[in-house]
Amino acid sequence: MADHERETRHLPLLPADTPLPLRATGPLDEVLPWVIEFRIVGTASTLQVQVNEAMTIGRSDPQRGIFPEIDLGPHNAQAKGVSRQHALVIAKDNRIAVKDLGSVNGTRLNGRVCKPNLEYRLRHGDELDVGELKLQVRFAVVPTLH
Repeated sequence: MADHERETRHLPLLPADTPLPLRATGPLDEVLPWVIEFRIVGTASTLQVQVNEAMTIGRSDPQRGIFPEIDLGPHNAQAKGVSRQHALVIAKDNRIAVKDLGSVNGTRLNGRVCKPNLEYRLRHGDELDVGELKLQVRFAVVPTLH
């Protein structure tokens, strides 16, 4: 193979005023569903919950008709001090917050005690302690297929 056949060929540069094509991935007029992932520290378990306006964190008690949207019951929640209706995750104004509902064993966000009935902003990467159960918080946008 001759040396001239191995030369790199460059495309000519575009003039500075040449408009570049816009990149798009599809219509963005639909609201994409947000999902919160709670990884239970010390286990391989992860709970995924689609964000709604208000979601209760707690443990189910079918005898009392209590069924929280984020049910920690299967994760030894009662032994770890999780109340039936422990805390509330609230979505409003493009923010996610957590509010302790006066639980006996409390809620902590990144090691700080959450005062009952006050909202605290929840962010990607936060650690939420519900009683003695530690949860790592992750947010994800999950595109839906039509």
